Amino acid sequence: MKTLVKICGIKDVDTALACSELGADALGFVFCKSIRKIEPLEARAIIEKLPKEILKIGVFMNNSLEKVKEIQRICKLDVVQLHGEESADYCKSLEVPYIKAFKSNALDFQQMAKYHCFGYLVDSPKDFTGDMIGKVFDWESIKSVPEEIRSKLILAGGLNASNVLGAIKEVSPFMVDVSSGVETNRIKDLNKVEEFIRKVRDFERN
Repeated sequence: MKTLVKICGIKDVDTALACSELGADALGFVFCKSIRKIEPLEARAIIEKLPKEILKIGVFMNNSLEKVKEIQRICKLDVVQLHGEESADYCKSLEVPYIKAFKSNALDFQQMAKYHCFGYLVDSPKDFTGDMIGKVFDWESIKSVPEEIRSKLILAGGLNASNVLGAIKEVSPFMVDVSSGVETNRIKDLNKVEEFIRKVRDFERN
């Protein structure tokens, strides 16, 4: 089964196109407080140049429903990714598929199942301030996830080329999400992007 690769925190068109050419399945654009935040019009200019088959995902946290819809329309996002306290009712009102993020130290599978989403993203606990360097969490915490969630599980948190194979073997996510793990000095490093994607694809072939 193919594991989708999402490169998050895209801020310029050259990086976006290069990640696409290297085999990324999805690119993430951050619209909430973060060192990787991008303005909607800047994101739209990048997205307009991307192949149609690349998933364009917008990252939000506790934004108003109206603001999320507005940015989704401006940028023509395929999916929105929500990292805040957004309720299931809030999510039902979205106009595109959504990813709901959950903290690895507070997983409630019954609560997660209330969200009928494109993907359930599990990440290490952190806020959207500071350096935003991803941290690996104990993957044991998601081994008992129900199958209806596992089939849509997105793994994030401290992934990089050195640990992504172990993550896939242990968790079997349908998507892996990486940002700081393919950066050097907070800038996307295409050599790291290439190595990360190659590790995932080599695993699929073996």
